Amino acid sequence: MFIGHNLETTVSTGQPTNNNKPSLPDKTDTVVSPRVAAMYHVTERVSTWGAVNSGFRAPTLTELYRQFSVGTVTTRPNDQLGPERLVGGELGVNVAPARNLTARLTWFDNRVKDPVTNVTMTPSQPNYATVCVGLTPGNCVQKQNLGKTRIRGIQTDVEYLLGRDWRVAAGYIYNDAKVTDGGTVNAALVGKYIAQVPKNRGSLQIGYDNAKIANVSLAFQFVGLQYNDDQNVQFIPPATLIDAGYDATYPAGLPPYNVADLQVSRDFGPRLQAFFGMQNLTNKVFFVQTNPSTIGSPRLVNFGVRIRFAGK
Repeated sequence: MFIGHNLETTVSTGQPTNNNKPSLPDKTDTVVSPRVAAMYHVTERVSTWGAVNSGFRAPTLTELYRQFSVGTVTTRPNDQLGPERLVGGELGVNVAPARNLTARLTWFDNRVKDPVTNVTMTPSQPNYATVCVGLTPGNCVQKQNLGKTRIRGIQTDVEYLLGRDWRVAAGYIYNDAKVTDGGTVNAALVGKYIAQVPKNRGSLQIGYDNAKIANVSLAFQFVGLQYNDDQNVQFIPPATLIDAGYDATYPAGLPPYNVADLQVSRDFGPRLQAFFGMQNLTNKVFFVQTNPSTIGSPRLVNFGVRIRFAGK
């Protein structure tokens, strides 16, 4: 980024905000992301594979320069952010014990250096007074590069074909994602779970594909407990939990939930298709954010037709 600037004005007063920066420092980074992988067919029905890889993610413009508020919490940008760097690996086995049945198991371990994350600012941090001007403790968050995080776990997938038309697939992922190095300023975050990464997540899908009748897919998704903040302490108020049908004594974090989605489509010739979809089939109330408590999408219904004007 070269010759940058960030100019913000408060609409009600016409005055510049405290995030108004007529000149931003130039930024440049160079990174590489090599990958080495291999697969070995043990038998016709069993194969194994392994991979070692590295990667990176550059901070976004929002993380670098744009501040925003949700409820009482204001997130400050950080123009000193550097890229995240990942080194990881995986080992897996794929088995086809029967003609129409396949199963796969994968173990993965990823180490991220300098991950960009939201850090709740406290008065004990050296740059608190500069970053959190006009904000009260607990309501000021800044994007920062932590020291290191580690994401490891297993993933399983199973698929079974019932004749030519029916298909059943299921998956499960165990994801242990924690901070392993908070740096000199955020040492208290070591051992905390990474925000918005559930430890347990699963899915089940039943599909029917028949061009003469219809294509139908019914999918179920389960998402386990996850935290919405770096300190793993934010919670949904008891009264809000009760209204949504949850136990009022539920601990910190976003409660587990499950949703079902339905998709149906039918082709009428090569150029016309009718479709119908329903997301969150049972109209389940589930939470996607704390402070303020925010629920996910309710039941959504969509339907229509697609017309292909060109192509085969």
